[in-house]
Amino acid sequence: MRNLLRVLRLPWRCAPVLALVQLLATTVAGLVPVAAADLTAELIDRLGTGHPAHGALLWPTGALITLAALGALLQHANRYASRELTRRVGLHTQQELFGAVAARDDLATLENPGFHNQVRLAQQAAASGPQQLVSTVLSILQSAIATIGFLLSCAAFAPLPTLLVILSATPGIVAQRRLVRLRANATVSSAPHLRRQLFYVQLLLDLRAAKEIRLFGIGLPLLHRLREETDHANRLDRTVDVATLRTDAALSLLTAVASGGALGSVVFEIAHGNGSVGDLAVLIAALAGVQSGVAGIVSQIANLSQTLALFGHYTSLVHDGPHAPRPEASSAAAATPPADRLAPCIRFESVWFRYDEHGPWILRDLDLCLPPGVVVGLVGLNGAGKSTLAKLLCRLYEPTRGTITWDGVDIRTIAMAEYRSRVSAVFQDFMTYDLSAHDNIALGAAGGDGGGSGGGGAADGDGGEPGFGVTREAVQDAAEAAGAHEIVTRLPVGYDSMLSRMFADARPSTPGAAVPGVLLSGGQWQRVALARAAVRGRARLFILDEPAASLDPFAEAEQRSRMRTLLEGKTGLLISHRLDAIRRAGHIVVLREGRVVEQGAHDALLAADGDYARLFRLQAQGFGDEVEPRVGQSVGQGSDKS
Repeated sequence: MRNLLRVLRLPWRCAPVLALVQLLATTVAGLVPVAAADLTAELIDRLGTGHPAHGALLWPTGALITLAALGALLQHANRYASRELTRRVGLHTQQELFGAVAARDDLATLENPGFHNQVRLAQQAAASGPQQLVSTVLSILQSAIATIGFLLSCAAFAPLPTLLVILSATPGIVAQRRLVRLRANATVSSAPHLRRQLFYVQLLLDLRAAKEIRLFGIGLPLLHRLREETDHANRLDRTVDVATLRTDAALSLLTAVASGGALGSVVFEIAHGNGSVGDLAVLIAALAGVQSGVAGIVSQIANLSQTLALFGHYTSLVHDGPHAPRPEASSAAAATPPADRLAPCIRFESVWFRYDEHGPWILRDLDLCLPPGVVVGLVGLNGAGKSTLAKLLCRLYEPTRGTITWDGVDIRTIAMAEYRSRVSAVFQDFMTYDLSAHDNIALGAAGGDGGGSGGGGAADGDGGEPGFGVTREAVQDAAEAAGAHEIVTRLPVGYDSMLSRMFADARPSTPGAAVPGVLLSGGQWQRVALARAAVRGRARLFILDEPAASLDPFAEAEQRSRMRTLLEGKTGLLISHRLDAIRRAGHIVVLREGRVVEQGAHDALLAADGDYARLFRLQAQGFGDEVEPRVGQSVGQGSDKS
């Protein structure tokens, strides 16, 4: 009932005038058939008198014509109101649903397949569920009005036939409830198959996957799996359809028998002089109206139950989902350090972390301090926990044990939006958005105050999309700082160029002309990603995970100089396998199996002859350096020094 009330309130919140129009149109539409039946009976009786006066036939005929015109107009008005309400309510529910999804601060929820199944069901419900529920309720109202009107018309003259028709609908109520459960179970069971079906469809259309799909001949296996998932979903639907066919056929036979008996008894009464031909006409129409009205109410109630069951996934996600208040709600104001200065230290204190309770430990009793204004280089073999440490700093996950503090304050007590506004990052698997070059960079300021290196505030008339909160000048300043400005200015329409072949340019320089999108190289995309991180004006902590992995040696050397300028006065965490880039960091930390095993300056770590020294010599060997790894000694062996 609570979900139903929530749904019924939606049209009145989104478009109250249209909701009122639809309600009035539905109410009047329910009365039109009853009035038409009574007028038809009146007209038949007057025609049966022999030679009625023209005036006696004029008003019932005119009234019938008026009712027909009114019914047609109401139908068109109702259709328009329904479609417009569908658009407005659909926009509202879309914003609510994906707002709730975006509000999930952690990645653990997004990694849960059950959550994705729930989102798919909620999306399916939000697309048409609210208006479908409203239409169903209005249809029930219309059927109820018409049925009550017909009952009043025929109950006094033929109570038993009327009762017989009503009773014949009782088995339908029980049967429809069973079918509702079957449909609801089938919808939930088919959700994973439909989600995988969508995955294969998107994969076959994905430009990034197109090369391997064609080179390795993956297309046919993917088509086979797409067919399997579709067949699974179809079998579930087919089971429900077969059960529905059997049930509806049996109910139709029962209804036909009841209707035949009711009609026979009415004809018998009229034949014995108990009523006129007009009475017979109105009784036939009334009995048919009662029968169809009751059947319609039963069917609509079944549809209502089914849609409510599906809409429950939407409400549980949007209204009843896991939005447990964080400690920040009560202590954020007191706990949040001033935004205009960097904390003395960001510290990991005995931090343990694993991605799930059954998985291996990624970080183990880790202690680490990131000093203010210092670029810390993070080194380690694959699987050492470097990227995981960066994700914890971004609060994409919370430590399983231990704490991370900023200026001595547990970061879990700092308001999430405030905390993240002071953190910026270039991830190893950075995103390439199918948007314009401007928007690809401006997105970095969407959750902060913008500003980049040039200022803040909302976007002006010449700046990007509403909600990005950054000026075009700030975007260009960030692009220059990241070495992306020259790349962007060489594109067909500069910062308005679409960085995708999926769409034509959104804002071509020539009105009416569609400029094809462009594709950037990996190194060019990396500079755009760095610009996106640089435009985040309030950021005091920069995390760079392999920020030069896609650059050639000349571009990498230039990029290092730009990054030094970008990180001046800020705390930076630089993660890289290229120790030539790490050696210039102010402080170097070596991870092994989730623990800090060494830390210090480059020269001191070389002298210590530990993991860092062996990694450095191994990389230097590839360039013909005189320094070589010692015979019989592998990376990761030796004493742990910290």
